Amino acid sequence: MKKTEFSKQPIMISTLLIFIVSMLGWSIALSQSDSTVFLPIISRDPDRVIHYVSKSGNNANGSSWATAWNELNQIDWDQVNAGDFIYIDGGSSSMTYETSLRPAKSGFESKPITIQLATESGRNGQAIFFGGNSIPLPECGQRTWDESELENAEEWGIQLRNEIKYIVVDGTKRSGIVIHGFAQSGVRFFPDTIDNGRDDNPQNITLRYLEVYNNGEIERVSDGSVPDLYFPLHSRPGISLAGSGHTFEYLEVHDNAGDAVQSGFTNPSGGTFNNMDDLTITHSWFYNSRPHSGTDNSPAGETCTQNDLSGCDELGAPQMAQDYQFYPDFPNNRRESFNWCTHSDGIQLFSSDDFNNLTIEKTIIGPNFMNGLILGDRGSANATAWVNNLVLRDVVITRYMHNALGMNNKDGQSGANWNVDHVTFYGHYNNLHKGSLQFDLVSNGPGHSLTNSYKLYGQSSFGTDEIEFANNCEYGMYKGTINGIEADPRFRRLSNGDVFESDLNVDFATVFRDNYQPTNPLCESVGSRLTSVEDLLNEFK
Repeated sequence: MKKTEFSKQPIMISTLLIFIVSMLGWSIALSQSDSTVFLPIISRDPDRVIHYVSKSGNNANGSSWATAWNELNQIDWDQVNAGDFIYIDGGSSSMTYETSLRPAKSGFESKPITIQLATESGRNGQAIFFGGNSIPLPECGQRTWDESELENAEEWGIQLRNEIKYIVVDGTKRSGIVIHGFAQSGVRFFPDTIDNGRDDNPQNITLRYLEVYNNGEIERVSDGSVPDLYFPLHSRPGISLAGSGHTFEYLEVHDNAGDAVQSGFTNPSGGTFNNMDDLTITHSWFYNSRPHSGTDNSPAGETCTQNDLSGCDELGAPQMAQDYQFYPDFPNNRRESFNWCTHSDGIQLFSSDDFNNLTIEKTIIGPNFMNGLILGDRGSANATAWVNNLVLRDVVITRYMHNALGMNNKDGQSGANWNVDHVTFYGHYNNLHKGSLQFDLVSNGPGHSLTNSYKLYGQSSFGTDEIEFANNCEYGMYKGTINGIEADPRFRRLSNGDVFESDLNVDFATVFRDNYQPTNPLCESVGSRLTSVEDLLNEFK
């Protein structure tokens, strides 16, 4: 009897030690007979609950992988609270979800709600949010296109509705969460539409390690002189932005109908109160990878090619009226992206009165946009906008069709404190009237600086106000100056010639191998210290 009681003693002690170690979050090894028990590190927030989403779950209550909610729209938000985690199963290689993620609860600053790709082996593949359209969007002026899938597609991949705050969506690695095939945008931030004196826009949302592509609507246009033509709709960006305090990290946004990131207009008279401030974008890549076929589907008399200038404007580009997206003219001596006619930009912001505090760092914008950055725009006479306190640092803006950085608000009210440092602006070498770098439309605001930057080709204009220039280089400028040393950068690796202007058959992928590190000793320390897509992707997990 005593021997039996004595044999139980180590087990009781072990159990007690396990409990103590678990509470303290330590990891030790207990030896009992010939076996060793390793205790995992356990460090638990008593208020945090983990929920699970998996196509292989039975959709019972989301409390385990076995009982996981089996679709994004099946998440029971009544069970989710601030500080909770929602793990999404990515399968061994991938797992596809076919509904929209729509958070219905908010977190707090110290306890956000985190929606995250699972990290355990066998579930950390790729979580794919698929809207229903697997067919690549039509190029500008495409003659035939299959609408059947898009007609039934979900509208948005992630919906961030009014009053939603402190949500983190984290793919944990490059393209850990992929969002494609939606009929409107990949991610939609919904603006405040109620005039109650309170800012009910979504706030403090973090998007991390997402890939967003092939989202957007199309238009079918009948000209009369040609059969129906198809176009990607210009107002359908990859990410449709509203609200304040957001952080975008390690994103790839490409080949959507319109811009990579675009905010909606603010128009109080029309019931839209899209107040925006404090946006940070880091370690991200916005681009278009699909080339236009080069086919000119223009109606008679509206051609703009090297041999027929009848439809060209004074700058040698196709005439574009207000409904410019309906013009399928394609100059047959240069290469542009499939959605070039939709005014496809990297980032375009329409804000209310002013947008304070925009920071973009370690990011590549391009290739193949019409404009790199349009920071402030006017949707109507009652919807002016401008951006204050811009920090643009270690950024490459490359191979854009029109402008690198500018502002479209011409109402005499403008932003202040645009600070551009270590940025490389690389434009078209034989499209000289394009490639603008414009501070002149913000010349009423003080505090602008352009330092340690490289501007190649195109033109620059800065108005009459004093701007701080320091340690810049420039090359092949058509008009204007950034007060820099005139020097060919002799970049470390650059695609042969300018692929957009010289060869309709070139593979767009060649420009992704460019390296914008200057080798000219006069300017070796100038321009973005992030010099290539390869460098950027090496910083992704």
